[in-house]
Amino acid sequence: MDFLSHLFSAFFLNYLNQPALLLALVTVIGYIALRRPAHEVIAGGIKTAVGFMILQTGAGMLSNIFSPLLIAFSAKFNINGIILDPYSGLPAATEALTGYVKYGTETVNALSWVGYTMFIGFMINIILIVFKRWTKIRTIFLTGHIMFLQSAMVTWFTYYILKQSPLTTILISGGFLGFYWSFFSNILLKPTEEITGGAGFSIGHQQMFGNWLAAKVAPKIGNPEKTIENLKLPKFLSIFHDNVVASAVVMLIFIGGIILSMGPETVMAIKGLPGNSFVVRTILTSLAFPVGVTIILLGVKMFVAELTASFEGVKEKLIPGAAIAVDCAAIYGFSAEAVMPGFVFCALGQACGVGLLLLFQSPVLGIPGFVPMFFDGATVGVFANKFGGIRALVILCFLTGLIQVLLGSYAAHLSGLAYMANTSFPGWGGNFDTDTVWVGFMWIQKAVSFLFGIGH
Repeated sequence: MDFLSHLFSAFFLNYLNQPALLLALVTVIGYIALRRPAHEVIAGGIKTAVGFMILQTGAGMLSNIFSPLLIAFSAKFNINGIILDPYSGLPAATEALTGYVKYGTETVNALSWVGYTMFIGFMINIILIVFKRWTKIRTIFLTGHIMFLQSAMVTWFTYYILKQSPLTTILISGGFLGFYWSFFSNILLKPTEEITGGAGFSIGHQQMFGNWLAAKVAPKIGNPEKTIENLKLPKFLSIFHDNVVASAVVMLIFIGGIILSMGPETVMAIKGLPGNSFVVRTILTSLAFPVGVTIILLGVKMFVAELTASFEGVKEKLIPGAAIAVDCAAIYGFSAEAVMPGFVFCALGQACGVGLLLLFQSPVLGIPGFVPMFFDGATVGVFANKFGGIRALVILCFLTGLIQVLLGSYAAHLSGLAYMANTSFPGWGGNFDTDTVWVGFMWIQKAVSFLFGIGH
């Protein structure tokens, strides 16, 4: 029994939590199904893993530079609250699961529940695909790190609201995530295919509902013919059609404004930022954005090429008609010029959201985190730009940021994580879906709790 437990832990908590390895395995299986030579199978697996790790390197670079900057900005102006970022929400949930869960009269360490939740959710996804003739579900959710952190947060708030046994908590949490991963990645497949030209994948991330809404709403508020790629600029501004140049200039203004507002003393005290003088640090920090995005796009190009080719084997030989749902950054290479403005207008929406919370003296104040700001903003921006052009991008990305802060603060309240006073990391996921779809699920749980007199 101990052997099986260790085997389960090794695979689902270690292997599935490493998307580079998981996607490499899918590539290998696909190429084997296509009967490719051994050297192509090995090369494809390696290039998929390396490509995704390059993507992670670029994303990590952006987060490591801009997250401390946002935290320092909040501290400088005495904005205290809960951080709306999945990498703050994850440690908050795991710490709550280790110190706030009671079974009977004993406080128990419930962290192991997370792996079982993830396993059940993944199995439900597979079962729904196997029976796709009736379920119509075709997409398999393969973004392992997202699966893990979502499993932790859902397991926590399900226990917090319903106060049920380990088995009941795990079954409810895993059931919800299995259907959430399956349904929302599936409805996003068609619009993703339109953007990628039939690349064979969907998005499996934390703003799937937001992306789908953008694809549906964008044509009603914008013009798909007037995309950012089709924007005609005067000759002296034509350099802004180069994504690297446009990102550098805009971020110099955007990040430069934040840095200048904090002053030299605060900025020079932030660890991890490049440069040894205030001016140089401002310039290099701003230029780090296009560097990180360029690295992300390089990784995307590498692993998407291998996955697209290899997954034909899975679709033809193993699961006819299936498609994979991968990290949202996989779509950035198909509309690179929409990434930066999507991020900027999402950030502006978040800033307005914080202003509204301060104005109305909200008891829970959500502090924007970099991951939702960039990855939700950029991804919604790509969908909005494709289906509604520049106007839709501006409006929908701004609203995305506003919703992230306003509903994210409310979601933190519902989940109880806003009140975990003894946790080291006060946080909530903060992405679009965790602030909308999950709020709906928490309300259902609260209704059940009220009707049946369970929980609190």
